[in-house]
Amino acid sequence: MNTSSNKLRYRLPYFKRKWYFLYLKRLKPLLISQNQSSDIPIDVVIPVIKRDLVILPLVIDSIRKYIAHPVKEIFLVASNDSDIKNICNLKKCRYINENSVLPIIKRDIDYVVRGMDRSGWIFQQLLKLGMDRMCNQEHYLVVDADTIFIRHQVFKNKDKTIFNCSDEYHMPYFETFNNLLGYYPKFPLSFVSHHILFEKKKLDSLKRKIEKISNNNWYSTIIYNLDNLNISSFSEFETYGNFVIDNYKFTFDLEYWFNLSLTRNMIDDLDSLSVKYSQFYKTVSLHHHNTVQM
Repeated sequence: MNTSSNKLRYRLPYFKRKWYFLYLKRLKPLLISQNQSSDIPIDVVIPVIKRDLVILPLVIDSIRKYIAHPVKEIFLVASNDSDIKNICNLKKCRYINENSVLPIIKRDIDYVVRGMDRSGWIFQQLLKLGMDRMCNQEHYLVVDADTIFIRHQVFKNKDKTIFNCSDEYHMPYFETFNNLLGYYPKFPLSFVSHHILFEKKKLDSLKRKIEKISNNNWYSTIIYNLDNLNISSFSEFETYGNFVIDNYKFTFDLEYWFNLSLTRNMIDDLDSLSVKYSQFYKTVSLHHHNTVQM
């Protein structure tokens, strides 16, 4: 296999990417009803670390208010932390100890890049993929703990899963995808949108495919294929989204993510965030790294 040739071909669909963005950002929003809803039940999974506790109540409230599905359970996956458990009880969520999800725990992962320990970052991604065994519904929505919904959304419309596509483009994600599955994805956009709906049967198919190729379990294979020269070399959202696009044609629909990144000093109540930003955005994200230095 000519790796350089594959990389070149993968970088070529610039105009295809531009066309998709034109359609998803400018034309398709005119066709989407903001009052749509779904009767398909889902669970919601939020991996949580301590630094996101200031935002977490807003994230949970936004899910209950704006996700237009019957939300059966909201799982908070976290370490054994009393503050996280208190929010879990207050917001009537279900706490899951992160060490109970997979056969491995964080200290089993050695992912240090240029002196930065990224083991916790990759462990969170593996937890999202591993929560299929904990959720009771066939579909579960994974939401990052710093992302707030500000208008109604559905993620399964009739028989089609709705994927939100973003402007993210990080070549190491696709290198790892190629190492796991033996080819580069053909789709020109990204699925890194801070949330995604997993379907258990399709997720299981992805895991089995990885295991068949590697002759090893899926999580160990992902860890083995991490690039120790790059601080971000795997994306669970990118891997799952591209796998579904390639293997389950006509089972998905695409929308643009319309996400706004805010600094953490801009935290507001949910109604105010919706009033300010929902005309143009679906979600707002208050990332820890996006903090104003005082």
